[in-house]
Amino acid sequence: MLQITIDDKTVDRILVWVMYLQLVILEFFGLGNMLNKVISVVILLRIFSRYGGFAIRQRAFCLAVCSLLLYLLSGIFSSDINLSTLYSNLLNIVYPMIYSFYIYILFRCQSEVMDHFIEKGAWVFNLTMVVNFFVLYRQITVPYSINAVPVRTEIGYYEDLISGLFQYASTHIVCLFTCFIVVYNLARRKRYDNMGRRMLTYIFVLLVIIISAVIALQSDNKALFLIMPLIIFVYFWLLHAGNGHRGTLKIVSGICFVFVILIVLYSMIPSVHNFLDDNVLSMFNLVSNAYRLGNSTNGSSERIAMLLYALNEASTWFFGKGFGSSGIFASGYLGFEHFGQSDLALMLILGGFWYTFIMVWFYINMFNQIVGGEYRLTGMQRAGILVLFLCVAIYTHCMTTTDTAICMMLIVSAYRSGLRNIHGDISDIEQSCS
Repeated sequence: MLQITIDDKTVDRILVWVMYLQLVILEFFGLGNMLNKVISVVILLRIFSRYGGFAIRQRAFCLAVCSLLLYLLSGIFSSDINLSTLYSNLLNIVYPMIYSFYIYILFRCQSEVMDHFIEKGAWVFNLTMVVNFFVLYRQITVPYSINAVPVRTEIGYYEDLISGLFQYASTHIVCLFTCFIVVYNLARRKRYDNMGRRMLTYIFVLLVIIISAVIALQSDNKALFLIMPLIIFVYFWLLHAGNGHRGTLKIVSGICFVFVILIVLYSMIPSVHNFLDDNVLSMFNLVSNAYRLGNSTNGSSERIAMLLYALNEASTWFFGKGFGSSGIFASGYLGFEHFGQSDLALMLILGGFWYTFIMVWFYINMFNQIVGGEYRLTGMQRAGILVLFLCVAIYTHCMTTTDTAICMMLIVSAYRSGLRNIHGDISDIEQSCS
């Protein structure tokens, strides 16, 4: 009789690839909510049956108690408690935490599983990007020809729907996944001894940047022009900031060189001048518009307006207005038409400073350990990851949706791959994983 046995590593590899498929295609068909439940249950069973060592249990228990206590306090102090809203908000926050914690545990306890996934997945990752370029082109040229299944409410602004084969109305996912592909290939280029393959990698990265910029101009993805430079900058910051003054000088010199080139192009070429004015410099007007208009503002300015509102509210510095007061993705709460599009702002408004602090600490601590492994990151390197996470949290749902959390984990994994090229094997295996 045929007997099939599957070892632990194979189980983990299958689960990781299922999570990737959820991000790049299954969410497109509206299967996200069902997959979140199923995968989260499987992950929890996996963690406590296979990775239930004392150190893992201790961290999971402390995190669960602290976050749940603050969450319940926030719910108790809600001005208008809706138990259904309180429960649904909790699930939206817990799912990304479970996904992220599982990937973190794999890096700690089965690093070969995640390293194999990152190193051997090059063709799959790059092919995913290429296929999405064709789908995005089709969505731009033939509106409503390819549409994802709506997961909550249908959106009338078509530019929001130009998001390839990712989830419905998820231009931010297109932005983050594109950034992952760029950083991932920049990290891989140093592994090639053949100069020809290195040049092909540079050409591919350049094409991805150019094509994604052109697509962003045709869709509601202008934040790409701020998020992508930031993510690329943090990549090089992580590579060189740990080399003392010499590394810092190298980074500063590179920044100055880029700025000089941009200033020259901005001054001499009208098309570059108009492009930077319309798509980069105009983004800085969001802050002034948000400050001036408050909750009357609309579009991307709402993210900044919500953050400013949160920082000026007394309740923010305690337990917030309560997660029972409004759904995370509700429209119109406190006068913000798109309330919930900024995770950092909504966490501060609904959960308060202390809950937000715990959440940020949870993700930043994991990111630092994944990127560094046994190599201890310097304070400057950790600061770079913190700034990146806060900026992404202002712009996206990185703490409340699993697809965005997966994208962040992919970017962090690419950072780790880049550091391995410099410091060699940075695996960090815990002895108490099982």
